[in-house]
Amino acid sequence: MVSKSAGIGGAGVVARAIFFVLSFWVVSALAQQPPSEIPSARVVDDALPRKPSTGLVLGSDTVRFEQTTLSEIGGRTANVVTNHSVGDKDGRRGSTWLCYTLIKGQQRQRFWLTSDDVFGGDGLVTGVYAVVLKPSDSATQDCPDRSRYIRAVSFDNKIWLGASTRQIELSLGTAPPEADGWWGYMNVSQRIDNTRHAREFQVYSRFDVRLSKGHVVEIRASQISET
Repeated sequence: MVSKSAGIGGAGVVARAIFFVLSFWVVSALAQQPPSEIPSARVVDDALPRKPSTGLVLGSDTVRFEQTTLSEIGGRTANVVTNHSVGDKDGRRGSTWLCYTLIKGQQRQRFWLTSDDVFGGDGLVTGVYAVVLKPSDSATQDCPDRSRYIRAVSFDNKIWLGASTRQIELSLGTAPPEADGWWGYMNVSQRIDNTRHAREFQVYSRFDVRLSKGHVVEIRASQISET
């Protein structure tokens, strides 16, 4: 069911979700970067029965939110140039990230793997942002072309740039009601950490897509856990 509000769930969840999205996309102004401000997504489903995505599939490699580190995936994809941003006076947290460009003929895509300073711990991947580039765009030093190392890429829910609303419906259960704009999906779950003392975590997973003429042209996906 589509919500008319960009908020998600109750007030506490809304605050956490908004804070996380704002913090997640703030990166260094000196390096190739995802946008620091992205419009809020209109909510398609804020209570999915499962996580909308648990990570990214990069060819034969898999990136799992809050499990895979930037150094691990960077070493396997010949891209170890990490960038870091610091937080700002508005309370936005810093993050560390890797950037990739994929070029196939006239098709160009770019995506970032990011690790939130607070929730990412030792460089754990907490988010992915992906966007379709213009045919004239090229790779950069910060976002090298890694097409030779990454033959295919998609989220584990089978959605990637270029996906149709029908593919979104098949994967997430409900299609966005319109063919354009930002649309969001979210799941809140719990997990128990028994490594030292049993602690229960709230796990916030969200998956937002921007559609243009019925196809995905941008994606932002994230997962954080907090007590």
